[in-house]
Amino acid sequence: MVSVDSREVERAIDLIDPSKSSRLKASFKQGTRKSLNIIRTSVRRGASAVTSNREKRNKGVSTKMYKSTLGGSVGINTSFKLSNGRWFGLYLLELGTSDVIGRNGKRHGATPAKPFFASAVRASMDKATDSLGNNIIAAIEKAAQKQ
Repeated sequence: MVSVDSREVERAIDLIDPSKSSRLKASFKQGTRKSLNIIRTSVRRGASAVTSNREKRNKGVSTKMYKSTLGGSVGINTSFKLSNGRWFGLYLLELGTSDVIGRNGKRHGATPAKPFFASAVRASMDKATDSLGNNIIAAIEKAAQKQ
């Protein structure tokens, strides 16, 4: 899971001007969401190397925004329901599975691990960090022009 935390920026906003902080926080939150979407898109592209099912790729990667602070996270869902009614977890492809003996005594094979999350995050982290910095600067300049 990748997370972004902007508590220091939020404290600085409150020190600048408390009356304008709600507008700045909204634009910072929007900038944080944009930078997390860059990472999410990269992870989905990485998941396409593991599975060709578009629904598994899209539902398997989650983006969450924090309510109390300015920040968010991108991660892999542990389980979700597909349109055909079956449950699936993209993490099973990321981590792999071991041999299992079923209730009827049959042996079910192992799935080898195909890690894609960490490499996809590493590939897009610089771009997302630059985007976050540019969005914060743009929000501050926009607030300064409105004063």
